[in-house]
Amino acid sequence: MEKIIEFYKTHKRPITLAALGILVLSIPIIVSQVLKQQDIRQRASTGAPVTLSFSPSSKTVNKGEDFELTLTMDTKGNDISAIDGVLEYNSTKFELIGTKAHESYTLIDGANSQQSTTRLQRIILINQTSTPISGENVNVVIFKFKALDTGSMAIAFSHQVAVKIAASGISGNIPVTGLPGVANITVVDTNTTPTPTLTPTVTGNPTPTCTPGDFNGNCPTPTPTLTPTPTATPTPTSGPSVTPTTPKTPTPTPVLGQNDVGIKIEYTLPGIGTNTSGGQNNNPQAFGRNTEIEVIDGDAILAKETVAFYINGKYEASVNLGPIPAKPYLVKIRTTNSLRKVLPVIVNLAKAVYTPTSTVELITGDIDSAHDNELNLADYNAMLDCTNSRDNCTAAIKSRADINDDGLVDSIDLSILYTGFSRRKGD
Repeated sequence: MEKIIEFYKTHKRPITLAALGILVLSIPIIVSQVLKQQDIRQRASTGAPVTLSFSPSSKTVNKGEDFELTLTMDTKGNDISAIDGVLEYNSTKFELIGTKAHESYTLIDGANSQQSTTRLQRIILINQTSTPISGENVNVVIFKFKALDTGSMAIAFSHQVAVKIAASGISGNIPVTGLPGVANITVVDTNTTPTPTLTPTVTGNPTPTCTPGDFNGNCPTPTPTLTPTPTATPTPTSGPSVTPTTPKTPTPTPVLGQNDVGIKIEYTLPGIGTNTSGGQNNNPQAFGRNTEIEVIDGDAILAKETVAFYINGKYEASVNLGPIPAKPYLVKIRTTNSLRKVLPVIVNLAKAVYTPTSTVELITGDIDSAHDNELNLADYNAMLDCTNSRDNCTAAIKSRADINDDGLVDSIDLSILYTGFSRRKGD
């Protein structure tokens, strides 16, 4: 030990310089690793951008013919749990006569509208199964059209209205690379009967009198009468069986096991709903919202996280609770920026069914990073940071502060927070 101490004393300066050199050289490596971890976390919180496309991307069809377009998706490794988009097409050229969704998606036909000759049909697809939907070439939905008139027109998916995509484990919407699906369709009419060209009468020498039985060439050859060819009826293109486009009520899938217990929850949020004349937002930015459910039996608490989807003014989710006893339970729910709420009625859960619950309105405004089930000064300060675009307003806090989910943090959100202060603490 004495020799080591003596060596250090005689070589103290070189050893110190060497240590400092090693430290300086290691700093870029440490910074690089920290940035890499931050990048990984950032990508995990937003999800990799997906791509949507139509197959085929172009097609020539005959007037009156039925044809199909398949919307395909490259999920880029995400497990896509829901898609909310708008099918756009010229209703004077095409008629949508059927849709068929991917086997794991429940298809909900939303509201439709007409802008001049453009038909806008909202399409909502929700994966209520336990099977992940991921891959490079996923057939999302098949659209079946009838060609009504000739011309070249595009059929598009969510060009005028942005598509919203939710993925398991990802907060917020998944971005889409480039433009969503576009298919260029040319409609021709191959069954048009051509108009015969008339030969003009030539004025000249008088036509010799034709006497019956005259074989001297004085009688002209009679012109045969043309019989028009009947127009052929086009044969519909063969393909998979397609379900007609009619409004549907989603059925929870898959069917629960014989010993499984299910629950269906419904809730509304302040500032979001169908009463647009009363100031509600009926087009929330994220139509899938992370939701926490607690099923309570005495001291035993079963907590489940799910995604509730915005449908016709309220959020809905069907959840498989597993093989728990079928009996009455106390149920609490909350979402990312709300207080926890006890359902007003004890829920009597049963085997092999999704037991529905009454619709409740949650109190929103729990937006600070603590998410402590309480509305307090920290939430108020966080709201002011975001309304004034201060540095303390992180992306996560800003998302929660946008209480009516219209993409802005403004006086409307602050007013909803003020209303929530009448009930400071959650259940």
